[in-house]
Amino acid sequence: MVILDELELLPNEELLVRRGDQDTVLQVRARYQRVIQASFSAAIERATGRSVIGFASTTSIDKPPFVAEIFKLG
Repeated sequence: MVILDELELLPNEELLVRRGDQDTVLQVRARYQRVIQASFSAAIERATGRSVIGFASTTSIDKPPFVAEIFKLG
């Protein structure tokens, strides 16, 4: 599991959150994570020498904001 603390939102994301549209920010980030899943998994496989057989990602924009990436290794 990788936890990235002190998440910084992009200016457009901050605007959406200020206007009460945090769901859009979370949806876009979730979609992005699915798109780059293969790259993330490849990096973990290189670092650990094990295969990634599962991946999950979540973003919390509540205080304190963070991202958690979970890799299930085979």
